[in-house]
Amino acid sequence: MISNYIHYINYIMVFAWIFSVSAIIFIFKWLGKSQFKWSPFLKPILIIILIRLILFDNIVSWICYHTLLTPSDIGFRQRDTITQEFKKFLKYPASESKYLAIGSSQTGAVYGEYSKLHKDFRKIEMSGLGPLDMYLYRNYFAGYKPKYILLYLSEFDLARLPDLNLAKISASQKFSLFEIFNDLYEISIKYNTGIALKEMIAGEFFPEYKYSFIFKGLVNKLFSKDKEFESQRTEAMIEGEHLNKRINDFNAKLNKEEIDVNIKFLKKFLDFCAGKKIFVVIVEGQYHPLLYNEKTLMLNKIVHDKLKEIADNYSCVKFIPRAQTIEFTKDDYRDLYHVTGQKRNDFAGQIIEIINNPIKKK
Repeated sequence: MISNYIHYINYIMVFAWIFSVSAIIFIFKWLGKSQFKWSPFLKPILIIILIRLILFDNIVSWICYHTLLTPSDIGFRQRDTITQEFKKFLKYPASESKYLAIGSSQTGAVYGEYSKLHKDFRKIEMSGLGPLDMYLYRNYFAGYKPKYILLYLSEFDLARLPDLNLAKISASQKFSLFEIFNDLYEISIKYNTGIALKEMIAGEFFPEYKYSFIFKGLVNKLFSKDKEFESQRTEAMIEGEHLNKRINDFNAKLNKEEIDVNIKFLKKFLDFCAGKKIFVVIVEGQYHPLLYNEKTLMLNKIVHDKLKEIADNYSCVKFIPRAQTIEFTKDDYRDLYHVTGQKRNDFAGQIIEIINNPIKKK
């Protein structure tokens, strides 16, 4: 609920917005009265800046988008993007973000209830969020000033291709985009997503293009068009005649070749956290037992070894393997990927216990 966040609003940002809008209006009026020769050129620029301030740098606008648009209208990742853009206008006390769990909807399922019961624990979930997205949102996560960042990772996350079609609507990178451009270009060539990369670059300069899904969703809702993304809700259900197809589709999405590129972006994110003196805890993730087979077990072994190697080489990283945590059974899952019930709270509590009472190496 939006109302839960009202007392966290960063009023410095609100006042800065009011000042910016007032300044633009003042300058616009001054240009109208003056004989300044550049007035015809400057006025359209001021109008564009004003429109962008109203549409994209205004907490009220993001509250409206969040209220009016559902995942069925625009897609799960798009809705999550709106949520995070709204939260940029909030300021949390560091004491309330000692532990920050970030990741995909799996992370939300594992830590969601626990975060409601513990004031020093927060979770940020975004549909399909992987290592590339973690790096793109690095400054946003660091803004919470966490002492620990918790990652729930497995082959489910690291053996899937980085999706530029999702990354293109991520947090604005400004000039830092050029620091990873070569990596993004390689991904676009390998996975034939060059158009998405171009759209990502265009979105850095034209936010109305980056967030065009908002306006498309509002128009569709206005004219009562069918909800384009409604079918996503049943994608991961356990029961039904299409279960075997879902399992086969899941297996097809996981490939050994994708692991290295995801590990590369994971390391970039860890390097950033090290620079911010944030300790990262990588918890080996799980998913429904129906999805385990010879291929996924092979990928699990590769990913497990790579995550362990990372922890051995980073002083700011701890890896908690599956063998040290509560194991979820088929009865703990509400679908193929997401856990439910009390055991997830026990799992989260166990992770915090391990963090606070580490086993000393002999």
